[in-house]
Amino acid sequence: MAPEDNKFDDEDYFLKKKEDKYFFKNDDDYLNSESNTGKYSRYEKNKDKYYQNHDEEDKEIYTRREREDKEKYSFYEREEDGFDKEKDTKDNEPDVKKYKDRFADDFFKDEDFDYNDDEVVPTGEDPEEYSLRTKRIKQRRKRRKIITSSILIIILIAAIATGVFFGYKFIKNKLMNNSNQTQTTTAQPISIPSNLQLTEDISMVLAGAAENLQEPDINFIFFSRFDSRNSKLSTVTIPVKTLMDIPGFGLESADKAVGYGGMDLLMLTLKKALGMDLNKYIIFDIKDIVDKFGGITVNFDQAVTIKNFKDGSSIELQQGENKLDGIKAVSYLIYFNGSQKDVAVNLTSNQKKIFDSLFLQIAGKDDKDLEKNLNSIKSFYETNLTDTEIYQLISTVSKLKPENNAVYPLDVTSVELEGGNVFYVPDISKLGQFFNVETNNTTESTVLNKVTVDLQVLNGVGTPGIAGKVGTLFKDLKYDDGTFKFNLLQARDADNYNYAATQIIVNSKDPSYMALAEEIKNILKTGSITKNEQAPAQNIVIIVGADYGKTSDTTQTTQQVGTPAKINILNGVGVAGLAKKAKKQLEDSMNADTKVIEVIETKDAANFNYKQTEILFFQNTDEVNNIAQKIQKILGVGVIKYSEKNPDNVAISIILGKDYSAK
Repeated sequence: MAPEDNKFDDEDYFLKKKEDKYFFKNDDDYLNSESNTGKYSRYEKNKDKYYQNHDEEDKEIYTRREREDKEKYSFYEREEDGFDKEKDTKDNEPDVKKYKDRFADDFFKDEDFDYNDDEVVPTGEDPEEYSLRTKRIKQRRKRRKIITSSILIIILIAAIATGVFFGYKFIKNKLMNNSNQTQTTTAQPISIPSNLQLTEDISMVLAGAAENLQEPDINFIFFSRFDSRNSKLSTVTIPVKTLMDIPGFGLESADKAVGYGGMDLLMLTLKKALGMDLNKYIIFDIKDIVDKFGGITVNFDQAVTIKNFKDGSSIELQQGENKLDGIKAVSYLIYFNGSQKDVAVNLTSNQKKIFDSLFLQIAGKDDKDLEKNLNSIKSFYETNLTDTEIYQLISTVSKLKPENNAVYPLDVTSVELEGGNVFYVPDISKLGQFFNVETNNTTESTVLNKVTVDLQVLNGVGTPGIAGKVGTLFKDLKYDDGTFKFNLLQARDADNYNYAATQIIVNSKDPSYMALAEEIKNILKTGSITKNEQAPAQNIVIIVGADYGKTSDTTQTTQQVGTPAKINILNGVGVAGLAKKAKKQLEDSMNADTKVIEVIETKDAANFNYKQTEILFFQNTDEVNNIAQKIQKILGVGVIKYSEKNPDNVAISIILGKDYSAK
């Protein structure tokens, strides 16, 4: 209830409500009212509810009604803390339901605005405006603030906890990494095994990074096999730009595999491309290892000038012994890794000199030197060999006699793509012979006598009918029992006419297919054999390249060595002066030192609809073919084709297309 000085008073009530036509200031107004004579007014109806100075009977009526109203409309009790709580009596459940039903209409009723006996009006509040609703709204606001603050505190605590957790993980990992690096070289050194001799066969890939194992720039790739029975190491040196099918990435140069997926992917790539078992690898940080030892001594058969891979300056290496630091060692590996156009690709075997000298340096004079040296460089190489295996490998290989340490450069055919980039197509036909891979001849013979291989011939040079012509060479080949060796499929064009070298693709892991591929190569007298064991269908595909049909002692041509090649240039688009422009461009470039070509005429072609420049050669000689490739490189466009039709009696005919005029 409100305080005593604010008790309800009829006089005050009517003073405030005097404008209400249903109420009157006093009893006289009521009695003098003509409109309400004999009628029951709102005042008469409500005045009994508000007690002031009534008699005992009226007081009793007022008290009873007040009690009934409280029981009827208020089923909340006030707790000691000032908040209301619901009564636990079951008798009030209907009233509770009635109270809850207010949500369907208006939640608040008139009785909600009545004062309780013990209600206190806050200082500064208007007693008539202060009500239970006002108080409940404030209480709700207070609860919302408490809930919102609690949620924010929980979120803040969670954020702090997350930061602490990941911060701890980061610091822990950093400390663990530093700890592991320390343990690699000091805490867990490689110990001398009881047996220093490598007693098991190992097939592995060896690779060299210039100076960074995390983002390696590969400068050499070896495939090595150690034969424990004969104590022999056989190594194939592979040009880093050899085209191979990298699983998941397609046809790329072999060195890209390390950047894509590490040494595991390079190992898988070589295993697939070479058709050889392979399960171990080592990659060396050559520069840092060599510098760690203060350099290595390498014996060269002849003097050579190489380029510094850092700044491009010249490095002179003398015949005999040379002391190489890290930069010189890496520069030498790069010079002979098959990426240099002016260095023969079969000289990749020279890289083995660095490898052998490095193993000798690591091995030292005795086992104690080996243990010390191997531990000092352990952070500069990565391998899946065990510590014992790497120890035994270096110890064993460093002591091999030259005849038991064989090296063989992988047979490849060079291909120059657009932009002047040189890549290599591998020929694996001689790998089995080099590694002395034993096969069951009886089983192989039996299979060969029964297998008939699907043979697809593709035209890779653009010469009309050349694929069909090549296919007839194998159409009637049979085994001794009369079984056909080949099922000749329809000849087709290749994806382009720019194949400089003939390719023989074996889409099978069956050794009989490889034997037949060897036979194909012998018949064609050219071609590089590649193997694809993952192909969906087993067959052999021949892509006829520009090298097919050329022989060193050809008598079919009239071109004499040392005389300029006669060519003519035809305008195939109709742009005035285009043929003369090409003539000047070719003569200025190719005849600068000696006269290589002689342009005998420039003229219009039969039509002006040539979209692509064609370089037609009519003489199957190495000299003419090389000139055709130089022309293609100088013009920057064009496709090289062989043709037997030579109406102008020239060595090469150039038909300029829109690809040239658009430059």
